Amino acid sequence: MIADKRLILLFSAIALGLSGNLILPRNPNAAIAQDSSPTPVEEPSPSPSPETEASPAPTPTPEPSPSPQPSPSPVEAPPPAPLLQITGTLEDGDAVLSEDGSLYDVHSFQGSGGQTIAITVESADFDTYLVLADSQGNILEQNDDISEENQNSALEIKLPGNGEYQILVNSYNPEDRGSYELIVLPIDDSSSSE
Repeated sequence: MIADKRLILLFSAIALGLSGNLILPRNPNAAIAQDSSPTPVEEPSPSPSPETEASPAPTPTPEPSPSPQPSPSPVEAPPPAPLLQITGTLEDGDAVLSEDGSLYDVHSFQGSGGQTIAITVESADFDTYLVLADSQGNILEQNDDISEENQNSALEIKLPGNGEYQILVNSYNPEDRGSYELIVLPIDDSSSSE
């Protein structure tokens, strides 16, 4: 019963705005004091019960709403694996074109009819020249410079049939020597129509 009185007194003090000066005893049989001066304690009148007292029920703390997550961006497909990727060198002892005396290397790869490919030859050492031929040695396409500012070579072509294709990596000038990188990549025709 004493514990009930403490609760009633606590609710009454809160309702009267005395909570700042209220000191609750640790001993349940001790009297409740304000500012350490004795104050007569009145029994609350039996009229309203503590449940219907003016004390508002504690408001539940709202759960924080999750922050909006960004929509996942579409995952880009990884780039296709090269059909051929070679780091090579034009150097003394390589094959020589009889027309101009320039050096060249020949590399081959397997292709499929209707397949579109991109071939690039890049070098920091010399002005590249690129030739694509079929297995019979018929020249299908060739390229000297990508642009006036870029002396590397590149071409894109739809292969005419299944079989082996040959790439001739050459220097534009007969005296040129050095390393190069050759890459042959398949191209997805659906993305090149943009």
